[in-house]
This record gives sequence, structure tokens and C-alpha cells, in this order.
Amino acid sequence: LPAGLAKAVAARQEAEALVRFARIMTLNAHDYRVEPDKAALYIRVARANHSCDPNCGLQAGPKGELFFYALREIAAGEEILYSYLGGHFTLHPRSLRQSQLLQVKLFECCCTRCLGTEAEPQVPCGASGCLCFLDWDGGAELWRCPACSAEVPDSSDRLAAGRRMAPLLGSKARALEAQWADP
Repeated sequence: LPAGLAKAVAARQEAEALVRFARIMTLNAHDYRVEPDKAALYIRVARANHSCDPNCGLQAGPKGELFFYALREIAAGEEILYSYLGGHFTLHPRSLRQSQLLQVKLFECCCTRCLGTEAEPQVPCGASGCLCFLDWDGGAELWRCPACSAEVPDSSDRLAAGRRMAPLLGSKARALEAQWADP
């Protein structure tokens, strides 16, 4: 190739590599707590997928490490899933979660929770420390947990209290969102 063309090709390849790196960092980097205003790319964390019903959360260590911690029992071979948006976003309705993921992470969520119907409210299991959401079984008038198999009758006091608290939780989630609109 002529020298001028070779330089142009090399410059374009360098620019493409830089743009690719910037995209990777924008979508996968996390705050580096050891040095404020810096970010780090945690390779194992970047390889984990998102779910609006995660089985893991993230915790920063004192030396800048980022650890997964289990939110419920995880079976051998089960995929590690965490919420890309942070814990309180799992309280939001599907439309808001999907809008935020599209805006910040550039994808439409297709997790089992988002693909399911959300005509019924999302009900946390809460049995024995389980952090999953219950599935509605209308035929049996029961809510069942897919993780721990707990069953809660639709007429339970706990669900009645949850229904009374739902508007308050929604306003609390919106207040948190207003303080931290861009994860």
C-alpha cells in the first residue's frame, strides 16, 4: 500500500479499537472505590448476565475488589445473574426497568421476569431468607416460589399487608430513582 493509505488504515484501526474499548468500559465498568472518580473493568463481573430477578448481588471489597454474593441458594451449574441497575430497580415495574436498561445498557431485557406477565404484582418470597419472587398459580389460589418451593395463600395477611404497602413502596422507589436517575 502507498504510505499515505497505510497510515490512514492504521489510524482508522486505532480509532476503531479505541471506540470499541470506550463502549466496553461504558457498558461494563464499575466504580473503583479505592480511587474516587475512576472506574475498573472486572472481567468476571462483565461476563455475568442481567436479570430483574437476580440470584446474586455485587459487593465492593476494601482493596477495590468486586465480589458476587448469593441472594439465594444457587444450584451447581446455574447461571450467575445480577441486576445491572442495582437492587432498588428490581422494585420498579417492568416498563421502567426496561426503559432504564435500554437507556443505560443499550438492550431490551428478556429475563424470565420481564417475559412473564406482570398483570399480577411482583411478590417477594421472603421464606427462609429467600429473595426470589413468587409466581401466581390462579388455579390453586396460591403464590409459589420457583427457588425454594414456598407456597403463600392469596388470602394471607402478609399479602394483604403487601397490597396496602405497594403504593408506598412505589413512591419510595420513585424517590430513590429521582436521586439516582442514571446508574
